[in-house]
Amino acid sequence: MVKDAYYQLTTTIDLTTGLPLETKTEYAVTYKGNREKGERQREWRAKGQHNVHTFVGLLRAWDPADLERKAVEVRFGRRYHVELVASSRGLVKTPLGRKPAIRIDARIESGRGFPAVLWMSDDRNRLLLRVDVETKYGKVSVELISYQRPD
Repeated sequence: MVKDAYYQLTTTIDLTTGLPLETKTEYAVTYKGNREKGERQREWRAKGQHNVHTFVGLLRAWDPADLERKAVEVRFGRRYHVELVASSRGLVKTPLGRKPAIRIDARIESGRGFPAVLWMSDDRNRLLLRVDVETKYGKVSVELISYQRPD
């Protein structure tokens, strides 16, 4: 069983294409009493593919019409083909209160496909408020619990 884990990804982004140029990863994990840590910096070689940072940037820049579709290639350990559909707009309950949001239904494919629902704030901040993903291990939910707009 994992006792604790730390993972940080830093990305240098090409401002013309919005794609990664370089990534730096730092991690530490304690598993069954053994502590492992490491660091890796490398040039981004998955040309035309996003990483998790640039994927979120792409989502924040996207202002879809209802039922608009988008397909994206994302690399996070392996290559994923992600199909997105802006399915509806409404209020979503979050730890930050009820927020106007765009519901984005996703199908994530890499061999076996799995569904996800992303809630993006429907305001000038364009925050990723909530993500629900069905994986082979079970449902994973992530929520934004705080945000302070930079001055």
